[in-house]
Amino acid sequence: MRPGAPRVIAIHGWLDNAATWDLLLPLLECYDVCALDLPGHGHSDHRPAGAPYHFVDNVADVIGAADALGWQEFGLLGHSLGASVATLVAGTIADRVTHVVCIEGFGALTTPADGAPAQLRKSIRRYADSRGERRRFSSLDEAVKARAGATRVSLDAARHLCERGTLEDSEGLTWSSDPRLRYDSPVRLTEEQVLAFIAAIRAPVLLIRAKDGLDFPKDIYRVRVAACRNLRRVELPGHHHLHLESETVAAVAGEIASFDAACDYVNSTSL
Repeated sequence: MRPGAPRVIAIHGWLDNAATWDLLLPLLECYDVCALDLPGHGHSDHRPAGAPYHFVDNVADVIGAADALGWQEFGLLGHSLGASVATLVAGTIADRVTHVVCIEGFGALTTPADGAPAQLRKSIRRYADSRGERRRFSSLDEAVKARAGATRVSLDAARHLCERGTLEDSEGLTWSSDPRLRYDSPVRLTEEQVLAFIAAIRAPVLLIRAKDGLDFPKDIYRVRVAACRNLRRVELPGHHHLHLESETVAAVAGEIASFDAACDYVNSTSL
């Protein structure tokens, strides 16, 4: 926490946790940051049995966290899924969001209107077939290797995520995240709805993409970018977790600091 600095809520990616910011936040002297574990991730509780993981519910989770902190105005820092959530939060409460930094994500996964019945049907069947299965590991090192192998991250980066994202129970070491996070959201927004959220954002937005990161559909990406009224785009060398890799984190921090210096915003410091 850096009292007096602009307040920011940091939102991690899918199946990650607040440790995704371990390398970046020490380099961001410009912000006073609260890094969240979204429900079902890291150290946060899982959603109750019978309550699916709707993507849009994360928007209320972030706003609820800001309210609990007493933050009337705040910025947003998001990676991947967290960047998608930040986009919707910024469009939903545009009068409270001062600035937005999106890393490797902008908007949300969408489903065409005529695909909604199939999306819901698939999700209901998956939840009905759920057995709550969990993968077990003999050691943290084994979990780190599995995490690094599942996504394009180094062993060092994976270790940060695994140290916060595993737990010991009666059967050994396992992921702390809710297995149901892997199921499809019962309902997704349409592309038109996501564009409406983007168009509603009033705050300046920095979008950082990795040269070897996610492969965004170019036609969708182009329209989303055009819908944002105050957007700065940057492409940096690196992979999807470029903010958590020692070779690329400094460049990410530099771009954020430059963006912050150019922002014309006021952050309330009273609780």
